[in-house]
Amino acid sequence: MKKRVLLGMMVIIIGFTIPGQVRAYDEENVIDNEIEISSVDYESDSVEENEETEDIGENDKNDGIDDIDPLMEEQGESTANDEEEAFKVVQTKGAAKAVAVSELTISGSTLVAAGKSYQYTVSALPKNASIAVVWEVSSSDQGVSIDSKGKLKIAKDCSLTSCEISATSKENGEIKDTYTVNINPCYIKSMDILEDGKSIVGSTKKNVIFWTSGTTGARTSFTPDVKLTSSNGREFIKRPYKITCDNENIVKVDENGKISATGNGTGTAKIKYTAIDGSKNSEGNTLTKTITVRVENPVTGVSLLIPEDRSKYIVKGKTIKLSALVNSAYGAPMTKEVTYRSSNPAVATVSESGVVTMKAGSYSPVTIIATAKDGSNASGSIDLVGCNAVKNISLGDIPYHKADTSKVTIISLKDGKLELPLKYNDPEGGDAEKMRVCPDIQVKSDTPKCLEASYKDGVLTLNPLNKFETKNIIIQVKVLDGSGLVKKWNFKVSE
Repeated sequence: MKKRVLLGMMVIIIGFTIPGQVRAYDEENVIDNEIEISSVDYESDSVEENEETEDIGENDKNDGIDDIDPLMEEQGESTANDEEEAFKVVQTKGAAKAVAVSELTISGSTLVAAGKSYQYTVSALPKNASIAVVWEVSSSDQGVSIDSKGKLKIAKDCSLTSCEISATSKENGEIKDTYTVNINPCYIKSMDILEDGKSIVGSTKKNVIFWTSGTTGARTSFTPDVKLTSSNGREFIKRPYKITCDNENIVKVDENGKISATGNGTGTAKIKYTAIDGSKNSEGNTLTKTITVRVENPVTGVSLLIPEDRSKYIVKGKTIKLSALVNSAYGAPMTKEVTYRSSNPAVATVSESGVVTMKAGSYSPVTIIATAKDGSNASGSIDLVGCNAVKNISLGDIPYHKADTSKVTIISLKDGKLELPLKYNDPEGGDAEKMRVCPDIQVKSDTPKCLEASYKDGVLTLNPLNKFETKNIIIQVKVLDGSGLVKKWNFKVSE
């Protein structure tokens, strides 16, 4: 019995099997194998023992069974079944039969340029099936070839517009996949992404769209121009690049290259243009260009403001600095920049910073428009008037020549308020409209507790409140047309 067990162990070591049908197990599948064993006489003492047989010593109380496999211990101390169980263990440790391929799928670019090459790959089903294949290409005598590893090459002078590649299983010639490859007569020499004729490539470029059109029809999408230079001056038959987006939650790109906000909020997305025809950059890598798109909250309006000490009337040749206030119902920052333009540059011009220079007088109207630079279409405007210069001012019957002198006009408390219509540019004196001068002035009393001063609709009103004769009360009149004209008159208040 001991001899038989030792021989059984030898069979395990050298990988012998026995005739007949047994159930064998691999890691994933249960398969039926027909197994054979070389001619061995189990009863013979002539089988040469190997080193493992000789290593069995006196201390091996179980006649070497532990050295075969722990599974044999579970069978107890049976005699007739020892060999059978040992051979089952042999089959458990044997190699599983290879899984047959049922399907092949080729992957790779659908476009390759003349003069370029592309490496294609193939996958198989089931996943653990063999993928040993034979690669072939149609029209191999017309400038196209494919090697045994699936690398397709297109000759520079190839006139084909397409070819068909195939991968056929080496194990089963009936398992095959085919793949159509379009051929462009040229490859991309250079690529740029433009808007309004200017490059927008790079993370520092301001390519803004808005998640909502808001109240002003803000821009929620745009389609950049892709400028391609071909390798030989010929036209591209098929588009040689693909477009991808790294943040499709807020931005999407359609098949025509239109970039649109999804309406899911604000943020940044990178749009990548990648050559698919084998075109390379100067470093030998696949040619790519990337633009950064920012999705923002739109501006809903712009207000133009005039300085407090000025009015909409501006003397010919003078300037005024406007300021723009950006309004937003969606949380856009109010510091956004605007662009300015004039409705009639012959009357007035406006600089990039909002400085208006009046070119005409005589009540010439002009409109200045400010538009948010972010593309939201939000804008605002203000009407200005070019006017003639004020040369002098008369306060009612108080002539202009009394201004800026030591001459004093006495006002009595008992006479009450004094209304003085303003006259401009004596001796041809008239009102502001008639003289086409600025009607807006600023008046001030240096002693308002004794003599108040106010102005409205071309009339200066003086209101005596307390007797004041110890010194003069100065009434100042300033014209708000940018000319800087200021006139002063002396008054005293009597009983």
